[in-house]
Amino acid sequence: MRRIQRFGIISVIGFAVLGSSSSPSSLWAADNDKELKKTPATANVSVPNAAPSATIGTNSTAKATTIDKALNQEILQVLQSKYADPALLTSKKINQAAIQGILNSLDNSALLLDAAAIAKPDVSHPAISDGVVLQPAIGYVRCERLDEGAVKQLDSEIQKMIKEKQISGLILDMRFAQGSDFHAIPSAASLFLASPTPLFEIQRNNGIEKFASAHIAAPTDLPLTILIGSETREAPETFAAVMQDQGRALVIGDSDSSGEGFETMDIKLTNGQILRLATGKVRLSRGTDLFLKGMKPDVKVVMDVQLEKQIYNKPFVPPEFKPDAPLFSEAILTGRTNPPLLTKEKDKKESENPPTNDDMVLLRAMDLLKTIQNLGLTTSEPPFTGAFNGTKG
Repeated sequence: MRRIQRFGIISVIGFAVLGSSSSPSSLWAADNDKELKKTPATANVSVPNAAPSATIGTNSTAKATTIDKALNQEILQVLQSKYADPALLTSKKINQAAIQGILNSLDNSALLLDAAAIAKPDVSHPAISDGVVLQPAIGYVRCERLDEGAVKQLDSEIQKMIKEKQISGLILDMRFAQGSDFHAIPSAASLFLASPTPLFEIQRNNGIEKFASAHIAAPTDLPLTILIGSETREAPETFAAVMQDQGRALVIGDSDSSGEGFETMDIKLTNGQILRLATGKVRLSRGTDLFLKGMKPDVKVVMDVQLEKQIYNKPFVPPEFKPDAPLFSEAILTGRTNPPLLTKEKDKKESENPPTNDDMVLLRAMDLLKTIQNLGLTTSEPPFTGAFNGTKG
């Protein structure tokens, strides 16, 4: 606790120092090069002056104490003159603590990265995996990236399964999906929404950009479930949130999404490092602010994340349901009529334990869609508003 409190004080003091006439780069340059190698360099990052006040909690019951800029300077002077080891309070260390404190407080919306460590998008796998049909008549499509090309593939797979397999429900698996193309979201949403609809807006420093679905000839009205997880991020995370917000899909997952559904920009610094900065906040059409907030699934399924990833990384094999096969039996050999049907034990196990049985999130989605199909449900309430029509009385 003492280390945390000291770091907090140094950070606050750092704001005061950063707001002085000396820039961070000039202050840091006063120390040796060896010290610079220990701490990520941010010498050319422009940092605003400190806010007029900050809050430090003294204990769980005490009221917060307001420390203004003048008081920060006073504390700094006392520390530098009275602290047992003034070498720990050099201008460079204070400024470094302030910068690092800012980055830590912003979570993943501001990251200092080494250029060599930035992973490039993996394009070796298709953005949309080939659609498969799960019994009974449930379409399954895996989405690993969301962009305009992926939307076209998704549309093609859905129409193919509707025409050839006559599916009655759809599962869109976005548990490990990424992609920063937010302009592809309206195109993807238009595949499922019957009329042009305001979806979300991105709020930037220079203004607000609004996004809406477009009218297409024949959007699918199939019941839709979307699978998410802690690694669903960026545009796919926003798309899932939009479909949930519009009451068009039921979202199922083992955890909230990553909370990284925001627009980012990579800014190269003079020392070669990259500052990845959130530059656009997403707000849904009904007012929900997604910034740094992971969306919550409608149905939460308890499942180990590592196990889920292991299952996901295996080549997907749809469950194969084989009919019972009659074998020769004593009844046939003795000439009895109506011999009992016997089932191969191997076939029985394959039928009862399809490969998807370990994937609890996928199984819950299948259960839901099978229930809708078997009962012929009709509803005008979210999350399936206008998504399907019942045929059974």
